[in-house]
Amino acid sequence: MAMHREAVPALPAEMLDWRGADWLLVTGRLKPGVSLPQARAAVQGMSGQLAQAYPEIHRNWTAELFPLSGARFWPAYRGSIVSFLELLAAATGLVLLIACFNVANLLLTRGVKRRKEIAVRLALGASRGRLVRQLATESVLVSVLGGVAGLAVASWTLALFRTFPQPFKIPLELDAHLDAHALLFSLLCSLVTGILFGLGPARHASRPDLALSLKSETPAPGLRGFALRNAFVIAQVALSLVLLVGAGLFVRTLAQAQASDPAFREGSLLLVDLDLAVAGYSPERGQQFYSQVMDRVGILPGVEGAALVWIVPLSGMRAGQDVLPPNATRPLQVNSNTVSPSYFQALGLPLVRGRDFNDRDTEGAPPVAIVNEAMARRFWPGIPDPTGKMLQLAKAGSAPLQIVGVVRDGRMTSFREEIRPCLYRPISQDYKPEMTLVTRTLGNPLATLAAVRRELHGLDKDLPRIQAETMQAHLNRALSQERLTASLLSGLGLLALVLAVIGIYGVMSFSVARRTREIGIRMALGAQARNVLAMILRSAAILLAAGLGIGWATAWVVTCFATSLLYGVSPTDPLTFVAVPAVLGAVALIACFLPARRAARVDPTVALRYE
Repeated sequence: MAMHREAVPALPAEMLDWRGADWLLVTGRLKPGVSLPQARAAVQGMSGQLAQAYPEIHRNWTAELFPLSGARFWPAYRGSIVSFLELLAAATGLVLLIACFNVANLLLTRGVKRRKEIAVRLALGASRGRLVRQLATESVLVSVLGGVAGLAVASWTLALFRTFPQPFKIPLELDAHLDAHALLFSLLCSLVTGILFGLGPARHASRPDLALSLKSETPAPGLRGFALRNAFVIAQVALSLVLLVGAGLFVRTLAQAQASDPAFREGSLLLVDLDLAVAGYSPERGQQFYSQVMDRVGILPGVEGAALVWIVPLSGMRAGQDVLPPNATRPLQVNSNTVSPSYFQALGLPLVRGRDFNDRDTEGAPPVAIVNEAMARRFWPGIPDPTGKMLQLAKAGSAPLQIVGVVRDGRMTSFREEIRPCLYRPISQDYKPEMTLVTRTLGNPLATLAAVRRELHGLDKDLPRIQAETMQAHLNRALSQERLTASLLSGLGLLALVLAVIGIYGVMSFSVARRTREIGIRMALGAQARNVLAMILRSAAILLAAGLGIGWATAWVVTCFATSLLYGVSPTDPLTFVAVPAVLGAVALIACFLPARRAARVDPTVALRYE
């Protein structure tokens, strides 16, 4: 498929001529009889030829074909979005399992309390199958009612989800509302979970010992019932730990990203987007407009400085330039950006060598550039100060650039990006119609927005709608995925913790109630309250230890698959893997302490008469 530059005339020439450009998606139709794997193999063969011809640029590149249904997200973000949705689905499934185990345990407990009623029904001729159907129907009804309540919570959660900023100003249209498919899926989940987790307790409750059940209100519980309830408790603790460890890792990821040094001072910065291409400006008129903007905005009350930048750091976007390293024959791709004089000062990005751009760097003056520290090390190793060195662009006919300064390293695309060589050009020699005005203020940046807009409209009242935001809001958007992931997993983790604690408390309370007569006998024979307390807590601690051990090992394995979603944190982060089990164990023991203390206060005379 051929593409001509005339097809996209509004784009800068370098975006079409740059060999390292990866911003374009091409839509095509397969020839009759050609399958997608065949076309993919042909395209990948072409990318292999490019890698051989231009190894410095295309060495790690590959071309990929997607069916139309798989290309709804930009490929650079598709993997991250799909991984996030898979992670969210897995976390939601874990919470659903924990809730199901909780309900199953409650149904087991309820079945034990109804043993005499069930025994009477069986004695009067009721079949086991009919009793199982009745009990399973009750569990399905409870599950469906829970699903209806969940839909109400889901509508509130979706409203909260829409308040999160979209990452990098990507124009995503997320269909986040409850439709017929969501309602049908919720109904099916409610029915399936109600049947699966209600059938076991129903079958167990339909097999009572008729002789004991008809004689006593509290027949001796079977080992099978105890084992099943204990298994459910262990599963709840294990799944809760897996989810809480995941939430802890992503909270740590967010904290690490927020604490990472973006190489500039983000406070009190106002960003205003300007697009002169839409307004029909020529390069000459655009240069004059930008010069007037910086002069007039820079002297506004409360403004420390004003500058222009083509690509704002951490915006999810990047541009590149093919340059020839010294004594090399093949070009190397580096990041590139276009800025105005005083940009580094306004952003708080310090120069470590040389000078900033100034008014003498005009279009007719010798072309100049500023490089970051990574580029200085890559192109001039062993030279502490590369200012004055010449750099040749790979574009045919371009004049060499003189390096006039070295600026501190900083990430251009995202927090996760590795530091790459970067080349800065002055706007007077590398005009771009789309720029962002960076204004450093003394106080709240938004307080100066009205004055900035007045100055812009004073220069051109026909400017398109001016969009503005603070640098802090911009950085929050850059971390929106990490913030959303941490928030959702933390919420699900806390919900899992609450469900697990409720389940443990319920099982221990039921166990204490069932053992009231036994505890009374022990105390009548001389057992102290502390002995009873220790006995109950010991049995609870065994269940907790088993659940924590299984959950810890499972989390160790599962979190390794989330490495690509973490930042600055190991998937086996020691702090998370120690703190989370400790907190979960402490909270669970507190939940167990309440029924244990109640057992220790049993009056032996009352307990011996307990039925």
